[in-house]
Amino acid sequence: MKVSAISLLLIGSMAFGQVATLTRVVDGDTVYFSNGDKCRIGFIDTPESKQNGKASRDASKCNGLTVDTIVDAGKASSDKAKSLLNIGSSYRYDVIGSDQYDRSICVLKMPNGSTFNQIMVQTGYAVPFGKYIKDQGDYRLYYGAMRDAKQHNAGLWASNRPVMQCMESIDE
Repeated sequence: MKVSAISLLLIGSMAFGQVATLTRVVDGDTVYFSNGDKCRIGFIDTPESKQNGKASRDASKCNGLTVDTIVDAGKASSDKAKSLLNIGSSYRYDVIGSDQYDRSICVLKMPNGSTFNQIMVQTGYAVPFGKYIKDQGDYRLYYGAMRDAKQHNAGLWASNRPVMQCMESIDE
């Protein structure tokens, strides 16, 4: 099948550059918008903020960590996300895919032009989700941000380093 440049342009215009009002910050890596989009923040992972199966699986992979410890870190990450984002404000975001839960995978633009995704890593409340970062430039960007956050004991790297180390090892 031959794909024309016009087809690619049309596909791109449907998938990128969404603008909508933020209606809910679910946790550190999931937000909802007024247009119905449920966005899983792309390229990053944060600790679970609720006791659930994933929190239990993560705890079982990390020696010495309990589900409660992971959830405490997840609540801190969620609080950080809520401090960075304003419910009722409009945000631009790019949809780069979808996940198994039918959420859009998004890169969320902040008003200053940076991305929420990168800020969460830079501030030490998320780790890069390496297995999903295909572009080498993005890979270097996110892992460089994590290296800096670790070196400066930013966010959870200061208060919950074992959780962040665990997340880092799981998400490589």
